[in-house]
Amino acid sequence: MNHSSLPHQASLESLDDSLIAMKQRLTWLMLFRVFLSVGIGLSFVFLQATSLRSLYPSDSLPTIISVFVGVYVCNLFYLFSLSRSSRYATLLAYAQLFTDCLGSALLIFLTGGMESPLIFLFALHVLMGAISLYRAGAWFVVILAMGAFSLLCAHEISLIDFDRGTAFRTLKYILINGLYQLGLLSFIAALTGYLSEQSRLAHLRLSFASADMKTLRRLNEHLLMSVHNGIIYLNHRGHILIVNQATERFLSLSAKELLQMKIQDIFPQLPSLILHESLESQLSEHFILSDTGVYSWEYLSLRSASSREPLAGDTLSNDRVILDCMLSEVIGSHQHSINSGWLIILQDVTMRRRLEAKMSKRERLASLGEVAAQIAHEVRNPLAAMVSSLELLRHRSESNISDDRSLDHRLINIVERETQRINTLIESFLNFSRPPKPHPTLFSLNRLITDLSLIKSQRVINRLQGEVEVFADADQVRQILWNLFNNAWEAESEEVEVSARLIQQTLGREEWEIMIEDQGIGFSDSLGDLEELFRPFYTEKESGTGIGLSLCRALTELQGGSLEAQRRKGGGAIFVLTLPMKESELEVITTMESTLTDNISNGRDR
Repeated sequence: MNHSSLPHQASLESLDDSLIAMKQRLTWLMLFRVFLSVGIGLSFVFLQATSLRSLYPSDSLPTIISVFVGVYVCNLFYLFSLSRSSRYATLLAYAQLFTDCLGSALLIFLTGGMESPLIFLFALHVLMGAISLYRAGAWFVVILAMGAFSLLCAHEISLIDFDRGTAFRTLKYILINGLYQLGLLSFIAALTGYLSEQSRLAHLRLSFASADMKTLRRLNEHLLMSVHNGIIYLNHRGHILIVNQATERFLSLSAKELLQMKIQDIFPQLPSLILHESLESQLSEHFILSDTGVYSWEYLSLRSASSREPLAGDTLSNDRVILDCMLSEVIGSHQHSINSGWLIILQDVTMRRRLEAKMSKRERLASLGEVAAQIAHEVRNPLAAMVSSLELLRHRSESNISDDRSLDHRLINIVERETQRINTLIESFLNFSRPPKPHPTLFSLNRLITDLSLIKSQRVINRLQGEVEVFADADQVRQILWNLFNNAWEAESEEVEVSARLIQQTLGREEWEIMIEDQGIGFSDSLGDLEELFRPFYTEKESGTGIGLSLCRALTELQGGSLEAQRRKGGGAIFVLTLPMKESELEVITTMESTLTDNISNGRDR
């Protein structure tokens, strides 16, 4: 839609509305005049027949009836013409006013002239002229009345007998009465004309405003239906009032079905009464609250077969859609108004998640390439030692040199040790390249730490407050903690402290933040970025593969958690491990992402 054409379109629509309104107004006025002429005619007949008051001479009755019939017929003709076409509505209005004034002038002449009780008809005609044609119509009637009164006054003046002593008094009375009637009609015309013009201007403004509102409403509906994000507008009781086409597509429901539902039928985690107080009480379970007052969560939706839309270049899980949901309050325009409602915006982040999965796969492949190069470099040294030892053993065997058995044993031990070293490298590489899929369950972290502390004599101080239950793979968490404890003991720490606290993470998920602290030698000052610790084959120890911490982080991320390193004040190291407290909707989404990543790794993406 061209926005520059909106004012012009609004003007045309307002003009059309004005023509329609004028036609309706004239139609009602013509009908009123028809009934008025009939009513006045019947009143004349009734008053004259009952002799309550003689309004006209008996010999004038045929003429009066002819005037009434003529006015009645003309009004019917104008009404019929107006119903057939509104093209000449203004001309018909003037013609009808002229006919009414002419008929009223004849009736006034036949019923007593300037003393006629029907002289009030001109005031009615002024009022009708102002209603139908505004100021111009009112003054048109005044001009016709001026001509009619002039003729009536001239006729009455011609009947004065100037030989009588009262002739000048009669003449004065006729002139004053005529001027009074004209002055009264002029006052009525000025007042009604002004009021009708103000009414017309107000109606025009209202018509323009109404046309603009219609145009803006159509534009708003067009934008609402064209936007790619889903939009749901609801009241504080959860009744859905407005939805757009994207919402129908995301939720696989028609607008008619959605408008008959409550928002709690779609998002059961929302409270029955949607207020800030009730939402804030739910934050720990389902939502996060931004600084701008927007509540956010994620929702996993299923596409119906009819609305399934394959994504370009991808054939993975097209029956599932990950929606990012944002709930914000819509406040009324008045400062003290009550809440107008709530707005939910649904954004499809499925493609973004797939791209993230692909990027993760590429990063992993790049990391695997780096690890493979390091493996090749690390394997060369053990192989060289093994080859040298085997060459020496073969030479001693061929030369029948067997007097030094201890040397043979040392050579064999070298081969075994280097073989074990290569085996360790290969196992670490395999574990890093494809960690085992986790099988999360709810288990006690307290019991796991107690079991690990009993394996070695080193001291593990358990500072967990109460029972700490974690939703993760217990075996993999055991491996992570064992590697971290071993690093602390190898760093000459006499004891390791373990503590935990509950924190709020993204999407309203609760997680345990587990702190593993030691008092060992810590990290070297030359290590600026502690993220280097998690790079494959980086190690500060004389012996070790350098894959332990990389493997720990990979296993942690598989649980839906994270692993970070910090320097401890006073010396030592701190490793911060976060693990989910319980299963939530996010775990379902994470499982979907893992499935997407596995599919990509297996080469099923196109």
